[in-house]
Amino acid sequence: MFGFDIRKNLLEVAPEWYESNGHPVVDENLATEIPGLFCPSGGGTRGARTGSIDMSRCAGSLSGLKAVEYANKVQIKKIDWQPVNKEFARIHGILNRKVNKPIRPHTVRHAIQKASFNALGPIRDRANLESSINELVRIRKEDLPGMIVSAKTKIFNTEWKEAIENYNMIDMVEAMCRAALMRTETRGPHYRSDFEKRDNENWLCNISVKLVNGNMQLEKKPIVCLDYTPEQVKNFIDNKFAL
Repeated sequence: MFGFDIRKNLLEVAPEWYESNGHPVVDENLATEIPGLFCPSGGGTRGARTGSIDMSRCAGSLSGLKAVEYANKVQIKKIDWQPVNKEFARIHGILNRKVNKPIRPHTVRHAIQKASFNALGPIRDRANLESSINELVRIRKEDLPGMIVSAKTKIFNTEWKEAIENYNMIDMVEAMCRAALMRTETRGPHYRSDFEKRDNENWLCNISVKLVNGNMQLEKKPIVCLDYTPEQVKNFIDNKFAL
């Protein structure tokens, strides 16, 4: 009807990134590696899964129950306000920053977005991923420290909000690029043109990203399923979804 034959021509498809990229990983209790933080499966969360149609509703109830159990066991004697004060100082430092060669937040945002789209589109490969990682490292070193906010008000300051978000965005994009580079296979929306086949022997797993001594550390984490073992999941996929 539209003069385009998808059987003969590649059709670019952009997945919804919220559902297919960086998410918290949870165990069989729907607990993350952050003590006291529980996340229901569904909505992109990786890790423990259920097979029910009402997955999110059931998992939401389970995560709530587990959170209550955790809270009942933990005795908080004193709150450490140092991390809160440190974060307060950091975001206000962005607001009041003065530099010789200022860069506006929207300029930095566009640079991060460009690096992201160059590497994390529907078709990925080593060269573009490495190039974008190098660009993100440059942005983090050169552009972020020079980012300033023109208005100093704390009331509905959207530029300040954008500047704060840029730090979160570059962390997410770099983590996604490094994980995509590490995963030398094709799986779901992650399509590597230099590794076109799925590799369940090596990559039926999650990739966890942590900040260790200022650097991103990536490691494989086994999948967690409430209904099936990892071996059953592997057989399920290898046999073209026939149990």
